[in-house]
Amino acid sequence: MSVARHQLIRLIARTMPLFVILGATAIAAGWASLSILCLLVALATIEMVRTKHTTMLNAIRVHRLAGSWAAFESWGRPFVAYLIVLWIGASVTGVLLGFVLASIISWMIMRRFTHYQRAHSVSRVEEDALISRFWRYTLPLLPLGIIGWISGMADRYMIGVLLSPADVGLYVAIYGLASRPMLIFGAIVESIIRPVYLNSLVAGEYRRAHGYLKIWTLLIIFGSIVAFVLTWLGHDWLAHVMLGAQYRSVSYLLPWIVVGYAFLILSYVANRVCYANEATRSIFMIEIIGAVLALVSGYLLIRWMGLVGAAVAIPIYYGGQLVMALLLARRWIENDRKLSAR
Repeated sequence: MSVARHQLIRLIARTMPLFVILGATAIAAGWASLSILCLLVALATIEMVRTKHTTMLNAIRVHRLAGSWAAFESWGRPFVAYLIVLWIGASVTGVLLGFVLASIISWMIMRRFTHYQRAHSVSRVEEDALISRFWRYTLPLLPLGIIGWISGMADRYMIGVLLSPADVGLYVAIYGLASRPMLIFGAIVESIIRPVYLNSLVAGEYRRAHGYLKIWTLLIIFGSIVAFVLTWLGHDWLAHVMLGAQYRSVSYLLPWIVVGYAFLILSYVANRVCYANEATRSIFMIEIIGAVLALVSGYLLIRWMGLVGAAVAIPIYYGGQLVMALLLARRWIENDRKLSAR
């Protein structure tokens, strides 16, 4: 834990000059103000702290506290932002300030309940080996933020260019209604099963680990089928309940988006197998395939089918990402299956 923390600090220190240059450029070009950039930096810093603690809590299976923290922030950020907007008026600065204050308050409350066992000290040789292993594991993951942004956000820009801003608004509304519940469902299942799966691997209990992997996969498949049926049969009703009248006309896109996100959260199961075996280069390849497919299929289908094409492309590129994940994780899955059969 301490080695990872120290290396993260070193990484931030080394990349800080680049961020300073980019920030100064944004201010000089009028793209952002100094106050907005400072608030974004503060928000990112607090988010890293929260992620570290919630990851540790999930790892030691303290799910209730991790879930409470996430729920507190999910409700607290928009609530505090709303109060600040009422006070100083609507602005980006006000919203970001509300997010930062809510995150600071949640951290001050929750940190009182986060206690971990102190790790044993390691020798210099062990620490150097850990640092080398840390960087081999980490380097392929550094570009994933940008790559994931391309997979998840490029379609909006292509809709804006090829169709219209009004279509972007319709798409984003229906997209959020379909994607967020699927991501939350996948995260809940993962936070329950991933810690015990990894503990079983570490303990050499491969039969149990393989069993957890099967349960994980089956739960995702079952939940995805239920979500698809609900959106297929009840997309009109869901849009009527959850969306404003001006966004309900594209409710028929819901099943396509749900299927795409079913493929995505299913690919996360294979991804976690790669993570568990420190195959982070495979994770990089999986994400690259998804991003390339998102750009190619999204562009072609939006030009051909309009807004429907954007939704139809989602199962295509996330399905391709799933196939790639299964192919790259197959080696480790088969190895665990063979070990479990002994």
